[in-house]
Parts: sequence; structure tokens; C-alpha cells
Amino acid sequence: MATSLIILSTAFFYGCDRDNENTPGNQGVTRGPQVKVGNGTAQSFIKLDQSGKATSIGFTMTRGALDNLPQQGEHGAISYELPLPAEKQKTAYDHISLDWAPHGHMPNGVYNVPHFDMHFYMISQQQRAGIKPGTAEAEKLPDASFFPPNYASTPGEAEPAMGKHWVDLTSSELKGAPFKTTFIYGSYNGQVIFHEPMMAHKWLSTEPDTLITLSKPATTLNASAYPGAYTVRYDKASRVFTISLELTQKQ
Repeated sequence: MATSLIILSTAFFYGCDRDNENTPGNQGVTRGPQVKVGNGTAQSFIKLDQSGKATSIGFTMTRGALDNLPQQGEHGAISYELPLPAEKQKTAYDHISLDWAPHGHMPNGVYNVPHFDMHFYMISQQQRAGIKPGTAEAEKLPDASFFPPNYASTPGEAEPAMGKHWVDLTSSELKGAPFKTTFIYGSYNGQVIFHEPMMAHKWLSTEPDTLITLSKPATTLNASAYPGAYTVRYDKASRVFTISLELTQKQ
């Protein structure tokens, strides 16, 4: 996917408390620190089953986070870094970057609307800092088996500190429908390095409650689980979104 996404600034953290909700045994939810977003907050989490395996990874975001977001930069984005709790070692992921694109990005007529790019990175922030577009590493592609059918990238497309974006060619917004949500893969130097739900601000403002099943690649990463779906839940009582990758254990 050709983008013009430029990260302009990093999030401001407030509070470093971890809200652990572990029940007896290994089951429970562990959380990272809260991060201020707009008029609200976001906070990463990892959910474990009774055997201690990770079943879900994502973040909660209060309804106020959709309000009073920065608007600077015609093509820029503001990056809110969401550190994961220590249980990230049970997953393939290192951290989450919640990127707010107030004016969207290319391609025009598709993704140039206000939206969030929700990057679940499988590499560290230090490794991301070394990613540069227009290099041999940026154009070194993983084997096609690491992507579901119908995913493709654009030659020459890559973003600093992100990598190359792979888009689902069957997505409805590529066929003229208004953009609501889609799922992107990212690569660099022959490796898949992130999974990325994208969600339009307008769509999130409708307070959706949905689970979207993902097609499975023929080859998955070396971790014990892979994302089989992603979810958006909204609790009207607490006014909190829960956005997650639902992890399917390898057989």
C-alpha cells in the first residue's frame, strides 16, 4: 500500500502503573501503562488462558480519546507508543504504535480520511529506527506464503521506521466503498514485522461492536500463535473501546 505517513511526534505517557487482573493460576489480563490520547487514554493489555498462553493482545481506549486530537500536518501522523506488559514474551509482539492520521494518507480517494493506523510491531523501537525507504532491505520481500491470498505491496513503497505495507486487494474500500476498517501486513528485509488494523475515525465514532475473521497465511511466524481475527468492542457503560488481535494457537 502506498502511503505518505510521517510520524511527527511521540505520545506523552502519564502514569506507569500496571493494572494486573490475574486470577489464581496463570489466567488473567496484564496491562501496560496508560497513555494520554486526545481527551482520553489508551492502555495495552495481554490476555492469558488458564495454561498461561496468550489468547488476545490489544489495547483499551476511552471514548474521549476520539476527541481533541491534534490536527497538524497535511500528511503527517502523531504516534502514541503503547508499551506492552512483560507477558509480551508469550507473543510475537514487542510493542503497539497507535498512529493518528488527521488527514489520512494515500491513496487518495481511499485512505485520505481521518483514521488510526494500529501497528502491532514484532520488532523493537530501536530496530524500527533503522528502517529506511528506497533501500535494498525495504524491497527484500518475504515469501508470499507469509501473507494470505490477495495481499500485495507496491514496488518502491516503504515508510521510515515502519517498512513496506501489504494491502488486501479484496477490501471493499478498494472497490469504491467508504473506508471503515481493514487489516494490513508490514515487511522489511525479508521479514513480516507488523500487523496493522486500520480504522476510520468516523467509523469508530459509531461505536462499533464487531469481530472480523482474518484469512490465515500458508506459513505463520515462529511464535506459538497467530492472529485469527481482530475485534472492536465498545462498552457503553464504561465508555471504553477494546481493540484486539485474537490469537489462534498453532496446532
